[in-house]
Amino acid sequence: IYCECSIKIYKINGSDINMLREIKEFRLQPLVELHSGKIIAHEILSSVINKDPEQWFSSLSKETVFSLFLWQAEYALTLSGIYWLNLPVNIFCDVIKVNEILKIKHENRLVLEIQDPKMLLNYSRNDIYAFEKGIYLLRQAEWIIWLDDITSSLISLVGKMSLNVDGIKIDRQEIRYPKTINTLISRAFSISPHVLVEG
Repeated sequence: IYCECSIKIYKINGSDINMLREIKEFRLQPLVELHSGKIIAHEILSSVINKDPEQWFSSLSKETVFSLFLWQAEYALTLSGIYWLNLPVNIFCDVIKVNEILKIKHENRLVLEIQDPKMLLNYSRNDIYAFEKGIYLLRQAEWIIWLDDITSSLISLVGKMSLNVDGIKIDRQEIRYPKTINTLISRAFSISPHVLVEG
């Protein structure tokens, strides 16, 4: 499903406005329950004009990414159903951004997906503490939070952290390693009651 959209700007600078104008539309990717075939939610993704989406998003400032998130959240709440929204680790570490998210009346219909947990491997102890605190504050406000793209190299760090997340998505590349994926899944289940293997 594709949705044409116009951009609402949330206090960002001129270059970031130009970047956001490169977004052509939202794509609502359905999350389907396999045994029933029922669509249980949609992940909101953005289609970019003539750009590689991964490279484009990695070039955005934190302010631009957050503006895009606020725009997507506002839009999703005009629709019925449940919507998954991506956010990078550095947003969860920023108490000002977390407090902005806490103002959103999410109605238990928005799910936050931590899109780049590999960044935690480069974080200091203080940064990791700020990340844990951000997750804690959001969970206290009943936000649903999932960790995305968890790998065998990440699971040890995540297991040592004080995280109360609703679910963990295993990176699709891990399917290539049948000797280790079962261990990875077991370790993920020790952190969260819901584990999804992408692929």
